[in-house]
Amino acid sequence: MGNSTHGVLLLIFLILLTRRSSQKDFHNNIYIDPKTGNDTAQCHTQNSSHTPCQSLNYAFDYRNDSTRYILKPSVVHELTRNIPSFENLSMLAIVGKNASTVNCTGEKVGLAFLNVSSILFLDVAFLHCSMTRNSTHRNYFAPGFEMYRSQVALYFYLCRDVMKQ
Repeated sequence: MGNSTHGVLLLIFLILLTRRSSQKDFHNNIYIDPKTGNDTAQCHTQNSSHTPCQSLNYAFDYRNDSTRYILKPSVVHELTRNIPSFENLSMLAIVGKNASTVNCTGEKVGLAFLNVSSILFLDVAFLHCSMTRNSTHRNYFAPGFEMYRSQVALYFYLCRDVMKQ
């Protein structure tokens, strides 16, 4: 083989190595099933497919690095209250299938992500979500240069690698 063939093979190997290392597995898989789940500490275990959480509220109380929340397919999942922000985390996913839906039913309910890297939303829709958050811009015409307030469904601040598929 010539030098150009070795170069092509090396390039293909490096591309495959890069793709494989970027597709890390999640350490925690939390399943949510409103019909058969139970909101107990067991549903927060690493791979809770046998003991899913019943509610998103309870499932989202568990916030750690490398966590994937897996929603029961083709089901509307209710989010009835604001939960504390997802903060200082890496590798977080909310995964649905067959058009899983998160329906925010409480007043001013939404999700906030602060300083989180690698966030994935896969086949999930958010309905009726709206919460008030400070924007990242100041109102220089207001006394004290207050921050503008905004209504948002999902709030991201200092986040990177946010993907929706």
